Amino acid sequence: MGEAEKKISELAAEWMVGPHRQKIDTYTDAINRLYGDGLPPDEVEMLIINMGRTDYPDGIELTRLHADYLMEKAEQKKKTAQ
Repeated sequence: MGEAEKKISELAAEWMVGPHRQKIDTYTDAINRLYGDGLPPDEVEMLIINMGRTDYPDGIELTRLHADYLMEKAEQKKKTAQ
């Protein structure tokens, strides 16, 4: 677990947010598939999405954490490919 993932998990626990999906998430996944865009969000990304749905005060922080998480994920993928 990278630092960003750890921080996201800690914040989600603090805000009592889980990685549950809502009906709208299934809909948006279907739309994204039709347009050929990416994969559905993983559990960590669902934590970020669900924190954004609360009254979490800092959307900029969530965006930075998501960017850090994606960089960590890419680095891990590189390491496993070598």
